[in-house]
Amino acid sequence: MDFWSGCLRVPGGRPVLVARGGAATRAALEQVDFGELDRSLRDTDLLVDAGRLRDSETPSRLYEPADFVVVVVRPRCESVAVLLDRAESLSAERPLLAVVVGGGSYPVGEIDAALRQTTGDRAWVLASVAGDSRGAAALATDGGRERALRRSLLARTVRPVTDLLVHFCSAGTPVPSRPAGT
Repeated sequence: MDFWSGCLRVPGGRPVLVARGGAATRAALEQVDFGELDRSLRDTDLLVDAGRLRDSETPSRLYEPADFVVVVVRPRCESVAVLLDRAESLSAERPLLAVVVGGGSYPVGEIDAALRQTTGDRAWVLASVAGDSRGAAALATDGGRERALRRSLLARTVRPVTDLLVHFCSAGTPVPSRPAGT
């Protein structure tokens, strides 16, 4: 099967290969040689969802070839605690960027400060996006709700984040900016 034939087109035209997630996808990801995949898809940026941080330790071979690692976190005690616990190892060889989703107990600035302190400025909050269940539902469907997705709060708040990630992919490894919320 051709790689591109398995991809979906999201609003904006970028091809995206989507997997269901879970244990089976995690096991399959552990078998992929991402360095070889990256070399064979020269002008392609790879964004790989390697599962939840709270699961057993994500094998480092999943992110070793990465220029940077992006984690999505909710501003709640359990999520922030797991992130801070894993931040040191995830940012040891490359920057760790956090995207905070939705509301919760911890302001973005506090999460950013804790990440920077824990990792010596090797990790920081890149952005925050809306927690939008309707937008997420539109994203999860088979494209029949493309208009709903395009107009959703989720799409409007995620678009600048994806633009930043695309920029980082073309410009090189990101460096820390000023702390979030300042």
